[in-house]
Amino acid sequence: MRKEPTAESIHIRIGTRGDTEFLVNSARRMLIETEGREIPSDQVRAGVQKILNATDRGFYIVAAHEAVPIGSLLVTPFWIDLANGAIWWLSCIYVLPEYRGKNVYRLMYAYVKEIAGKGEDVRGFRLCVHPGNAAACRAYEHLGMAQLPYRMYQELPG
Repeated sequence: MRKEPTAESIHIRIGTRGDTEFLVNSARRMLIETEGREIPSDQVRAGVQKILNATDRGFYIVAAHEAVPIGSLLVTPFWIDLANGAIWWLSCIYVLPEYRGKNVYRLMYAYVKEIAGKGEDVRGFRLCVHPGNAAACRAYEHLGMAQLPYRMYQELPG
């Protein structure tokens, strides 16, 4: 039986190819929970592998407890000419249900900010959250993020 996680027992690190299946499953679970829809594992796996194989596309952060992955998020840089720097988009944020409310996301976000602080071009962080996900909204606001006045639009070809 696993011990209750603490900030000291949760290890945050950059995701690796060895995390592929956890990252695929996390992304799929996140989509089911937030939008109630599924996408094929093979499609997600191909996307995860492209990130893991091309660091210019972004990178994953993984939280682990007793060496077992329990949370993840994807960081994707987006260059903003007005800021002469990058905004890091945080997406595919997922923490296993049994580890929610145990500061896992807080630790991952702190790690992201630490990494960003080592570079000169990172100007801030953004993420999208489903408006019905009140717990996530509270968590982001608690960590200092503020809701932006923008609406998001999307077009998916085909």
